[in-house]
Amino acid sequence: TLREARRVGRVQIALVRPIVAACSSEAFAMAGAGAGGGMSEAMASCKRVHAAVMNHRDAGPFLEKVDWEAWGLLDYPVIIKKPMDLGLIQRRLDAGEYESPAQYAADVHLVFDNCMTYNRDDSEYHQMAARLKHVFDTKFAKVKWDAGTGADITAPTVAQKKAFSQSVYQITSEELGKVVQILDQRCEACIKQIDPDDVEIDIDAIDAATFWEVVKYVNDCLPAAAGGKKKGGGMAGPAAKRART
Repeated sequence: TLREARRVGRVQIALVRPIVAACSSEAFAMAGAGAGGGMSEAMASCKRVHAAVMNHRDAGPFLEKVDWEAWGLLDYPVIIKKPMDLGLIQRRLDAGEYESPAQYAADVHLVFDNCMTYNRDDSEYHQMAARLKHVFDTKFAKVKWDAGTGADITAPTVAQKKAFSQSVYQITSEELGKVVQILDQRCEACIKQIDPDDVEIDIDAIDAATFWEVVKYVNDCLPAAAGGKKKGGGMAGPAAKRART
């Protein structure tokens, strides 16, 4: 195997992959065909989780988009490339725009990660985001992703695992960080902490249901990466952080 390291924020992630020729993004898209459809019950669970998060005492600042112009935060759109808020996520849930819990969770994490990226570690907003993110992760971990599908989850083939292992190198560092978060929540066995700043992912240890959910998320990220217009990866450093108060 080959170990290739990438840095996401302050964490270096090492992915283990077989020594194989690179697979095309089209082949990776085809690999997702075995995932099956029908996530209605799982997404219903996500709606219940979201309702609980929106009703939490710390949710107030995250219910609507940051009105950076009204606040005079002229650097906000420079630092935060992809704004997100809980209200927008609720509308997407209601419209059925999320194909899987993985896509939903990625947007929720984006809300809190944006806040913690922009605001200083010791600010009230940063601390509220950290607390609410923990609340969300605890509740989301109980969602049964394959509930209600009415079909068996197809185990990925060696070729599909190879396609996945290649495709993760085509997404941004920020998106790769989301992949690690999903895997850490869903499949602890596939995550190996080598040292405080080095995490290794064992693709062979990922269960089938989790594998296909991560495939869906990565596949959604691929068009932007394939077109050479990758979004900026990683978090802004402490010097770039500002307090909104």
